[in-house]
Parts: sequence; C-alpha cells; structure tokens
Amino acid sequence: MNAEVLKPIARKLLRTHRVQGVRPEDLAQALSVGKPRRVPDGERLCAEGEPSASMFILLKGSIQVLRKDDRGEERELAVLSAPALVGHMGLVDGSPRSASCVAKGEIGCLKMTRVTFQDLLESPVASGGAMRRLILASLIGQLTSANTRIKEMIAPPEPQPSVAAPKRRDISSDDILKLAGVLDGWSVDRSVVNTNVRFVEDEDMKRTREARSRKK
Repeated sequence: MNAEVLKPIARKLLRTHRVQGVRPEDLAQALSVGKPRRVPDGERLCAEGEPSASMFILLKGSIQVLRKDDRGEERELAVLSAPALVGHMGLVDGSPRSASCVAKGEIGCLKMTRVTFQDLLESPVASGGAMRRLILASLIGQLTSANTRIKEMIAPPEPQPSVAAPKRRDISSDDILKLAGVLDGWSVDRSVVNTNVRFVEDEDMKRTREARSRKK
C-alpha cells in the first residue's frame, strides 16, 4: 500500500501511543510493507489459541475482541476501532493468539507476517526505528494500564460518612479476564497512557533531537 496514503494513519498511531521524535512518513513507510485486506462483517481476523503468524494494522472500522472464560464461553474483552495494532504481542513473545478478533461491519486492514515484522524491527533504516518505537510505546501502555487496573481492583472502597466501613470488594473472574485482556494488549486505557506515558525516547531519538536543537 502506498506510504503517502498511510501517513494520516501513522500520524494517529503516533499520537495515540504518545511517541515523539518519529516522523509520520517513516512509520507510514514501515506500515506500507503490509498486505491490504478487506474483511466482511462477522468474519474472524484471528482465532484464540492459533499460532501467531502475523499481525494486523486496523485501518478502517472496528473489531470485537473475544476470549473464552473458564466455562468455555466467549466473552467480549474490548472493541477496537481504527487505527489500531492487532496481534503484535504474539509476534513479540511467540505466544499463540490470546483472543479472537471478529469484524464489526466490514473492516480494512494491513496484514504483516512474522518474517516481515522481524525484518522490519531489525532494519537499521528510519522506518525500522519508527516501528520499534511504536511497539515499545504500545507495550509500555499495556503495562501502565494493567497497573492502574490492578490498583483499582485491590483498592478498598471509599468509606461513607456515618456508615460502617465497607468491605473490600471480591475480585471476580470477570475482573481477572479483563485484566488479562489489558496485559495482552487488547484493552488499553488511552487516558491512562496519555497521563502517565509522555513519550518513549531511545538513544537514536535523543541524538536526533539534540542534532535538531543544534541546527536551530
């Protein structure tokens, strides 16, 4: 897919994940190696438990993320809307699909194979660096959101005036299921990410920023 067409998508992904020091055109170039796909309403993009052989960049529409509970029934973890990264965790750690993704209406996406993804992350050019920084920011966002969710789960309820101290709320299987979804990257609280993760800066970014400052 043409990198110029993908620049608005790249710009939104960088803004959503709070990545600074990366040019949208470099990330757009990285995304352009993916193969365009259209998926009709109700079709599965990937299935829970299958090998993670690819990731997807959601360009248009929304997907429903489903995971089986302890009774084997599928439960909704989240609904992701474009633009979004889908299935990248399995390519990072080699784990099988942690959930199923189903199209809600027709969606447009880019499919990136494991081999292409690894080649891109190892690439020394700007597009490879842009993709590395985006993935790193995504992983940091997942951990930040998971930490916030855990604190909310274990925090005692606020006492009410003139009322006996409330009991701590029991943690349900639904709480655990949703927390697992956050850790696996299916449900990230963007407000938490925007508050607690200013940006991800590695040594390459630092040198670039310093060089630009000297030119001014």
